[in-house]
Amino acid sequence: MPPIAVADESPRHVIDRDTDPDEWWRAVYTNVPIITQLDDGASPIAGGIGRATSSPSAPGTVTDLLDLLDVRPGHHVLEVGTGTGWTAALLAHLVGETGAVTSIEVDSAVAERAAKNLGEAGVQPRLVVGDGANGHPGGAPYDRVHVTCGIRRVPYAWVKQTRPGGVIVLPWCPEFGEDHSLRLVVTSDGIAHGRFPGYASYTLMRSQRVQPWRTGDGTRATSQLDPRIVWQAPPGAHLAIAAITGSRSYAEEDDGELTLWAIDPDTPGRWAAARSAPGDVGEFATYQVGDRPLWDEVTDAYRRWVAWGEPGRDRFGMTVTPDGQQVWLDTPQQVLARELRSTAAGAVHVHRAGTPAARPLPRAGPGSPPRPARPCAECGTRGYPAVSHPDQSVTSCPYAFAETRYSGWCIGAMGGHRAIEAGVEQARVACEDRADQNFLFRPRPAPLSK
Repeated sequence: MPPIAVADESPRHVIDRDTDPDEWWRAVYTNVPIITQLDDGASPIAGGIGRATSSPSAPGTVTDLLDLLDVRPGHHVLEVGTGTGWTAALLAHLVGETGAVTSIEVDSAVAERAAKNLGEAGVQPRLVVGDGANGHPGGAPYDRVHVTCGIRRVPYAWVKQTRPGGVIVLPWCPEFGEDHSLRLVVTSDGIAHGRFPGYASYTLMRSQRVQPWRTGDGTRATSQLDPRIVWQAPPGAHLAIAAITGSRSYAEEDDGELTLWAIDPDTPGRWAAARSAPGDVGEFATYQVGDRPLWDEVTDAYRRWVAWGEPGRDRFGMTVTPDGQQVWLDTPQQVLARELRSTAAGAVHVHRAGTPAARPLPRAGPGSPPRPARPCAECGTRGYPAVSHPDQSVTSCPYAFAETRYSGWCIGAMGGHRAIEAGVEQARVACEDRADQNFLFRPRPAPLSK
């Protein structure tokens, strides 16, 4: 640890080993990150002001990720993000004399300091200066890949350079609410699958940083969903919203008034803000900029998460292929996506968000939804019509999933399911089996294709 650094605790403050050794030692042994670089080195660390761009993570988070990684003696390990060299030294200890550690760092100044630290500690991993997103083919194949920077999109290079059965552990940081740890296992077909076991939030990989969002003229409206509910929702909700919308978030609270922003990370001119002020009941002010209705998408994603039974983040997973990454719920076959896909006559058609997610019609049978079917606005493929709900205007996708104009949800499904009760907190349906007239009441998740 350098003699001067910044303790990333509240309030954030500079620690100096020479002028206040007691505080320096207290901070470095506290479970908080210690910032060692600001603004890629452009701002002096002694000033304590700027964006953190390099830091040893909180010891508790480091041990959590190392536990997930499960490094064994003799393993060959790739570390992405050398930093101070602390975790490279830990990995070198874990793999022992029969293993090997390759650690890659994008910042040459940071890498130089890490080499000095490791040399003084008598540890000699292989140190490489470069973009960790490309991995390091020269040391492949690896048994383990340990990532020490926040990742929005998992580079396939890491999967390609990991042997079958190998493990990749990283902080998945879409930056909507709370971020998440991700543990992937590589299979023999060159694909990685895994789940989100807990919390992890790291500084984003430099090549995956997002552009600052821009101001602009927008549209004022109101929302019936309190943004405070979204912001205070459990991590599973934040993960679902991030996966479905691809947006990141930012929140400010002042005198009891909360403003929540949803921002398109790839297009800085697209964003939305929703405000929850003391005394607001039923309607909350929104402001949307750009040609994408981001707050509407966030609202829709949150309600879908509720309709699925409010799953925790441990029920979500990710698959990484050469074509990219997909987040899913419970199984890799149930993919969350902003675009809705359906298969008809062996072809895949992409339906834009907001249009009915038409699917091939199954054979008619007892309790089958009535025809005629409703066409997709994009291609004309026919799906099932909307489920009706008393006194509310309803739009829907097929398989009887429908969102009401108000705050409720009508949930139905195949086999004569019909919605009888709507509510954001719990969606319940009556399942009427017309063949034997048996009735049962249970929560039912909405189809993931919507």
